[in-house]
Amino acid sequence: MRIILVFFLCLSCTCLKSQERSIKIYNQFLVYTYYSPRPLLAERAPLKYNGSSIAFRSVKDKKLRQISIKPVYLMRDQGQARYEYIGGDLKFDFAKEVENYNEKFNIFWGGSSWLGFLQEDIAYSSITSFPVERTHGAISFALFANVEYHFTKKLYVELAANFFSAAFGWTHQYTDNPNLLERQRTQSGFDIDLFGQRNVQVGLGYVFGSNKNKE
Repeated sequence: MRIILVFFLCLSCTCLKSQERSIKIYNQFLVYTYYSPRPLLAERAPLKYNGSSIAFRSVKDKKLRQISIKPVYLMRDQGQARYEYIGGDLKFDFAKEVENYNEKFNIFWGGSSWLGFLQEDIAYSSITSFPVERTHGAISFALFANVEYHFTKKLYVELAANFFSAAFGWTHQYTDNPNLLERQRTQSGFDIDLFGQRNVQVGLGYVFGSNKNKE
């Protein structure tokens, strides 16, 4: 609930006094990397679908400000384990327009940061393995570039990619093993990934507010 309140507060600040306001739906794909924060049973592939997000952006004086939110949920069986995780991302993008061709083709580059949260639960059917609860949070930073093409004044498509990313995370894990002391069941720690999440995003945007003619 707090993340949702922060999202709408930042959204209202983002849309103030902008020349263009739009909403976007993104599909995200990981490029031979892991989702950040990294799940315990993560798999890496050359190109892997990593969920969808909704974004709101504003543009003024060729400066882009964007905020997006992505819910994360997965439940699956893997071997003798029943794996479930739930979480989400809250992401902020700041960019500058570097090219504009006839108001149709735009190129932006800039930086982004996002907060990620993940709650994992793993249950095993084998009596020799014990349930695991894991909480993981991370803050990440990335450089990115995006290219967009406007079909009309209201509708456009975007391709965005980050080519450098670093993540700083914190993990708390509890293993329900009765053979261990209580303090031994809990593990906590920090981690740094200087080659963090690399992804490509494909988005479809709709402009719902424009003051360009008035500016």
